[in-house]
Amino acid sequence: MSRTFLGHFGKFAEHSYPLVYQFWFLRDLFVLNLLFVIIKKIVAVCPGGAFVLFFILWAGGINIYIVSTGALFFFTLGYYIVKYNIHYKYIDNIEIPDMLVMYMITIITSLFFTEKITIISAINIVVGIMFFVKLSYSFTKAEKIYKALVWLEQYAFWVYATHGIVIAAMIKLSVQIIPMNGLWLLVHYVMVTLVCIFLHNAFPHGGL
Repeated sequence: MSRTFLGHFGKFAEHSYPLVYQFWFLRDLFVLNLLFVIIKKIVAVCPGGAFVLFFILWAGGINIYIVSTGALFFFTLGYYIVKYNIHYKYIDNIEIPDMLVMYMITIITSLFFTEKITIISAINIVVGIMFFVKLSYSFTKAEKIYKALVWLEQYAFWVYATHGIVIAAMIKLSVQIIPMNGLWLLVHYVMVTLVCIFLHNAFPHGGL
């Protein structure tokens, strides 16, 4: 029964997702909240070293027994943002074209060298987060785009909560029609989102 909620943990090895894998972060969030006192003390004693250590664990794909290192890094990063009052203005000072160039460079580099240098993929994720935070802020200034996003917001949780089931079904169907490579993967991803929204409207109370 515990594997249903926690997944299977191996000794210092990869651990599987829980049964409803898209909510893996809830498991890690519970664990990290329990460990927060320890994390806080580690950061207080050696803030720079702790940041580098957690980043290396995540970027290097090093697994630990009870929690994913990606969750550990970003959970701790959130604490750094609060502790040192890191404001959005630091990202705001970077222009979107400059950030887009940085993001595209990390994407292209990641496509060719991730298997040899895993840290590139981690840098790409961090730059991507900064880029989309910056981009989302600019969207709020455009009235039509903002209204469209407000409309889409009502589907956000439903799409996330059900996408795992829909993806599994669509992969079995779409691989017969759509190649699972290149830009077709993006088409596939968008289709999953649209199908989830359609199902939400067809079954507004979740009655699948």
